[in-house]
Amino acid sequence: AFEILAASKHPDRPTYKEVAEHAEREFQTWLDQTLHDKAMWIAVEDIFADKKTQDKVFTSLKKTYQVALNSALAERRPIDDLERLQIFLSKWMEDSLGRSWSAVGDGEATLNEEVGVKLFNALISPFGDEHPFSCIPGVLTEVIGRPPARWNFVRQQV
Repeated sequence: AFEILAASKHPDRPTYKEVAEHAEREFQTWLDQTLHDKAMWIAVEDIFADKKTQDKVFTSLKKTYQVALNSALAERRPIDDLERLQIFLSKWMEDSLGRSWSAVGDGEATLNEEVGVKLFNALISPFGDEHPFSCIPGVLTEVIGRPPARWNFVRQQV
């Protein structure tokens, strides 16, 4: 990218350092998204045996994630970090499980309460309890930390 910019004679072109920093940020964002997608896929794969069901549930989780995060971040009333996290998780669970239930042909048998609890507990700690990564957005947990792997709130919401 810098070679193209270097050929430009425009006086406001970015410096090599600015281009390198931008490229690094973009690459880091891509790595973070790749890890997040892999973690969601591992959680889904561990819960559901059928490939078609895995695809449908993963797609539902992915499509509803950002909407739930935006909803939690857009909350204007003064709330603490835990309540904001709960708003996100409630919205993500409701939307993704609802979509999944509709998409999977045999929703009641495939997506019961226990499966929903297992799925979202797995999303909280997809690489195990000892690994720090979570599918819960870091912006919601940077002060309060990641919720426990078997958080009672998950069972209450399903």
